[in-house]
Amino acid sequence: MLKVFAVAALLALATPAIAGTQNLDKAVADAFSAYGKGGSDALVTAAKICNSGIDTASGSHDMTPGEQAEYCFGFEIASMTIINKEPGAARPQDPNYFRPDNVLLRASINLEHTRVISLPEQVTPYIVPRVDYITSLVNKRL
Repeated sequence: MLKVFAVAALLALATPAIAGTQNLDKAVADAFSAYGKGGSDALVTAAKICNSGIDTASGSHDMTPGEQAEYCFGFEIASMTIINKEPGAARPQDPNYFRPDNVLLRASINLEHTRVISLPEQVTPYIVPRVDYITSLVNKRL
């Protein structure tokens, strides 16, 4: 019985679920807003500002550092999905910025620096449900 409990506890720690979606909902809404105002290049600019503004010490904008990292990741996934799925969407001047491997690398670094994750094997269980959720939201709006 103790082994079952220990395994369940380890799985719970290694598989962070989406506790709330308000942060991701805001990231998607903000990505659509930025795209509407300035197209693909506005998404790149906003994402760069977002990632450079993560305060790993105390948080800002009424968000903890972890929430800031999640928001920026959500914004990037929403942006990448909009650019790839929106009919007639122009590619940004920096076409590599939203490449999936680059987005994943930035997210992993931000999530580790903000102590949302601490082990490499926690990246996928954290990211996959959020990507699915964000992609679903974007697809509904397109």
